[in-house]
Formats: sequence, C-alpha cells, structure tokens
Amino acid sequence: MKKIFTLSVGFCLAISAFAQKDVEIKLLSPKTGDEIYVMETIQLTYSIKNVGVDALTAADSVFVNMKMSGDYVFGGFSHRHVPHNTMAVGDSVFYTFSFAFTEKEIDDFPFCFELETSSNGQPFDSQASNNESCAMINVDERSAASVDENVQNNGLKIYPNPATSSIIIENLKGNTAQKAIITDMLGAVKMEVDLTGATQQLAIDGLSNGVYFCRLTDDLNNTVSTIKFSVTK
Repeated sequence: MKKIFTLSVGFCLAISAFAQKDVEIKLLSPKTGDEIYVMETIQLTYSIKNVGVDALTAADSVFVNMKMSGDYVFGGFSHRHVPHNTMAVGDSVFYTFSFAFTEKEIDDFPFCFELETSSNGQPFDSQASNNESCAMINVDERSAASVDENVQNNGLKIYPNPATSSIIIENLKGNTAQKAIITDMLGAVKMEVDLTGATQQLAIDGLSNGVYFCRLTDDLNNTVSTIKFSVTK
C-alpha cells in the first residue's frame, strides 16, 4: 500500500525589523510523483533566493525546519544558513541533504519544511506567501532496507538489487536449479524462465516497480531456493 505525503519547505529569518528583506524557497527534489521506500535514503534539495529589495548579510540567518502535522519536528533536522558574504538581491543558493523515512506505518498526513521569520524573537517577513514549497510523493511502507543489495539463499545469488532492467542469477554451489519463477507479493506468477547455466541474466523489462520473489526449482519442480528482490526504474 502506498502512502501519500506532502513535503513543504519553510525558512526563518533573523533580520532588521525595518529592512525590506524577503527570501523565497523552492523544493527541487523529490518531485511530485516520485516513489520511495520507507528506510530508503533519498536526497532532498532546495534553493533559497533573495527576492526582496535589500541584501542579506552575515548578520542575517535563515532557518529551515522539517515538520509534519501536529507540529512534530523531525529529530535532529534543523538547518541554519548564515551568508558568508552579502547575498545580493536576486542571488540564489542551493542545499542538498540525505533523509530517510524510518516509520514502518504512517497515517496520511503532510510532511513540512516550514519557514518561520523572526527578529529579536518577533516574527518578521515582508512576503509570507513564498515561505513554502511542496511536493506530493508516494512512500511505499514496505522497507527497501529489508532487501539486501545481493541476496544469497542456499548457494544462489541474485543481483543487482534493486534491479532496473535485468537480474543475474549466480549458482555458487552447483545447485541443480532448472527454472526461475518470478512472483509478486501476492503470489501471482509474472515470469517463468528456464535456466541454462551457472550464471544467467534475465530481462525483467515487463516488471513494474515493486518487490518480487524469484523461486528457483529443480527438474522435479522442487523448490531449490526463494530469493526476494525489488525493481526500481
């Protein structure tokens, strides 16, 4: 089951109460429609642009905090940006960092990167409408981290994992696997392929993104090994 989340971005400025300073923030990655797994490390990228009429200086600071509904702040997530030099009107800076959703099961609610403005403890921003940038992404509650990069089972190995267009099945102990049967998480058979050697490459172009099982059988149709892998295109 896929969960839908909102990623939004916000900032906090500590600036002179009378300065006409305005910062715009944009979420660049992930994009609307992107699919990720719980426990999968992804890259979040955002830009900050000075769209006001006054420059930002080293006396100004920008805070970026990621929250979700209920004002819960993700532990350890708070970015403070202080310009090393003057950030002139029209200048932009870009930031990228890693993040992974660690919850196994999450109800539908928005994740937020929220910008808050303050000067001497008082909220301040000349333009609040550009303090958020959002993306709707699909988060699969099945953990990609539970699928090893190279899965081995009973002397058989399958890689790469996750796979994109093909997988390689390698026979490490001379097992007599004759056929590979690929099923989805519900047990529906998606592919059946006869194996012809100790190492064989299988095209999986017809498989959609998701988690699958590759069941290897011998010439009597007995199961030799069952290996789990994922497809990410």
